[in-house]
Order: sequence, then structure tokens, then C-alpha cells
Amino acid sequence: MPWTILRYATIYGEGMREALGAFVFFKQAMLRLPITVHGDGKQERTLTFVDDLVEGTVAPLSNKEKALGQIFNLSTTERISAIKMAEDIKSLTNSSSEILFIPQRKNQTIFEDVDASKAENLLGWKAKTPWNDGLKKTYEWMKTLTL
Repeated sequence: MPWTILRYATIYGEGMREALGAFVFFKQAMLRLPITVHGDGKQERTLTFVDDLVEGTVAPLSNKEKALGQIFNLSTTERISAIKMAEDIKSLTNSSSEILFIPQRKNQTIFEDVDASKAENLLGWKAKTPWNDGLKKTYEWMKTLTL
């Protein structure tokens, strides 16, 4: 049976999981609640904008010969710390929320580093949306929600 496997890093943007840090931080900032950052906030994620991952998901269909029997990581190369995410969201929403450090969660991944070079080399796919651009688009979507 022909197959291709796609592995996604942390995804943010329209439709993101409510448990994701970006969603939680936006909700807290928009409601003027304290923005709760676990640990020292230095944990990092390769937050990849959802539109980029949609393109990455479709990329193997245009490159079937190169994609068959392969495993691809789909991720941006830009790493964002939890504290930077909180500060950027607070600034973008013009929130008066304080940033509050709370205990680190058990078994927390501290450093996410995903290599997507194989997807770029074989499929011609690369995440294009910079963090700040994706964050602005995500905020527009968050404003449509009932929080």
C-alpha cells in the first residue's frame, strides 16, 4: 500500500486547540485576566501557522514520486518562547493583563526543534508565515469567538 507520513509541529491560527498556549494567552489577554506562563517562560515551540500546514499537507500530492514511502516533518524554523508569546499577545491586544509565572507543568517539553528540511528539499515546501504576521491573523479570528 502506498503511503506518506506527515508530522506536524505546534500549530496555531484559526481553529487551534483551546488548550494551546497561544489560545490561552489570547483569551486571558482579551478578557484582561492575568496571562499565566508556566515555569520561567523560556520553553520554546516552533509555532507553525495553520495556512502553511495546509499547503504542506497538500504538497505530497503534487510530488507523488518523491513523497511515496517518506516521512516529512512540517514546521517553521522560527522558535518562540512562552514569555515572548505572552508579551507579543499582550502587546497586540493592547491588554492591561499582568504576566503571571506559575509552576511548570509535569513532563513539559522545554525545547521543540523540528527539522523540516526534507520537506523543503523533496517537496519544495517551507513555512512562509512569520510569527508576527500569523499572530495578527490569529487575533482577527480570536475576536470572532465568544470567550
